[in-house]
Amino acid sequence: MNLNFRVVKNVEEAKKYWEFFSPHQSLDDLWEFRYTWFKFLDLSLHFLVGFDRDKPIGLLPLQKNTLKGLAPRLLGMDQPFLEFFGGVDTDDNGVYLVTGYEEAAKEFLTQIKEPAVLTSLKDPLKLGSNEAVFYLDRFAVNLDGATSFDSWVDKHLSGKVRKNVKHELRRNKMEGFKVEVQEGNEEDLQLLYNFSIARFGERSSFNLEYRRKVFEEFFKLFQADIFKIVLNGETKAVVFGIVHNRIYTGLNAGYDYSVPNLGKFMFTTSVEQAVKLGCKIYDAGQGDNNWKTRLHITQIPQYKLTLNL
Repeated sequence: MNLNFRVVKNVEEAKKYWEFFSPHQSLDDLWEFRYTWFKFLDLSLHFLVGFDRDKPIGLLPLQKNTLKGLAPRLLGMDQPFLEFFGGVDTDDNGVYLVTGYEEAAKEFLTQIKEPAVLTSLKDPLKLGSNEAVFYLDRFAVNLDGATSFDSWVDKHLSGKVRKNVKHELRRNKMEGFKVEVQEGNEEDLQLLYNFSIARFGERSSFNLEYRRKVFEEFFKLFQADIFKIVLNGETKAVVFGIVHNRIYTGLNAGYDYSVPNLGKFMFTTSVEQAVKLGCKIYDAGQGDNNWKTRLHITQIPQYKLTLNL
């Protein structure tokens, strides 16, 4: 191999390489999804493109974060740093390599000469003494053969685990309420923001204007799904997801935190919504939230690699 590298900052050129290397399977693989997270922060691209002589063989898609958005707070950064294209809201990141060049991933990492925090990595990459550490889990539900959340439990769990999860579900039904699940629209996004801010106060990400703009853009760009949970005639939860390639990605939800069990009921309803829409996977997002592991949802580890800090 005769490897050489270029840093691409031009958006149109970067898009060309993204479309060439992306596997185009999940929402995270779509240029429009990542670019929407990127563009409202007015950051600069830092795409590392590798070549074997003149043949493009790989891509490490990064952006330069100048302490904007949610990432600096989450990662504890107080200086500009490189992160993956799309930032902390993306999953299964890494170096995209053509067949036969899988061992070249380390060579891409050596091209990073400034502070970098790379999350969420699909694989625990290593460069010298810098080794990726566990960052968090993302969670996914295989909906094969499911017609409801209960049927998923029956098909995919067994024995004591199935019994415990069914008990958990029984305890978390919305008894005492008249429950309606209603189709929502773009105007209901404001309710989602309001629920989040009411629950988390200043820590809510929806205090940041760019994140509200991102969600409103997603509604226009993709097959968006918004539904509401109405209890005794009053909207108490709003859920926003995107359907792509038969994967339902639950992007965010807001709900009245004072209503017991509503969060888990909202989740099981989301799974059933994914089934209704013909999806084969429900992507339940990052973080356990103190209950996903109890429902035995598949955990997919994600890693973090820190360089030049």
